Amino acid sequence: IARGLFVLCEKPLTTSAEQSLQLVKAERAAGRRLVQVGFMRRFDTDYQNIRRTLRSGHLGQLVLISQRHRNPLSVITFDEKQLISSSASHDIDVFRWLSGEEIREVSAIAQTSQDESTVTVVLTLTSQSGVLGVIELGRGPAMHYDIGCEIVGSRGALAVITPTEHTPDSWMQRFAGAYRAQDAAWLAAVTGKSNTAASAYDGYAGQAVIDAALAGLASGRPQPVRQETKNAVSVTP
Repeated sequence: IARGLFVLCEKPLTTSAEQSLQLVKAERAAGRRLVQVGFMRRFDTDYQNIRRTLRSGHLGQLVLISQRHRNPLSVITFDEKQLISSSASHDIDVFRWLSGEEIREVSAIAQTSQDESTVTVVLTLTSQSGVLGVIELGRGPAMHYDIGCEIVGSRGALAVITPTEHTPDSWMQRFAGAYRAQDAAWLAAVTGKSNTAASAYDGYAGQAVIDAALAGLASGRPQPVRQETKNAVSVTP
């Protein structure tokens, strides 16, 4: 940021909300957006179709966003804290992106099998207006890479389901097209044509939820999400 260089940063942006906030404030001081965070699901065709349908109003009032994020043990060996701090960042961003709202409260519970081969974490989210979110995260030898998202509205429901006949081995296969589209968007931002992808503030907001979820996992109680408002700290248009 100090050198005025554009950066495409893998998620999560940092390892704490406080660190992310420092980057957001540094970008504001520089007076321009330079950081894009790698939330590639925003560029996936299925997720974009869901967002367009939500914006059209055909599903009515948004009530619930339910997500599934399972990983094979051969690829991911995360424990419950790592599933929250790394894997969940994508699902948290999807919730914010689809709902168009910040998250005000989060809770977390986890279960590990006796042989420690399988770990499952369930996060529950509540947005500022009361939209509910459920995120199931897991890894284990009986799992394959499985990403799902279901939207429930007052007039209907819509889902992203991984086809069982074309089960991808990893996220690189499932989201290959999204990664290419994300890179193209970043190049467009570098050339000054547009900058509509996930921002440093998006990275900060997601990390604030992660911090709260980790606190909730440790305490066993729902936790409020504490973050600065976008207008207060991010780059002004």
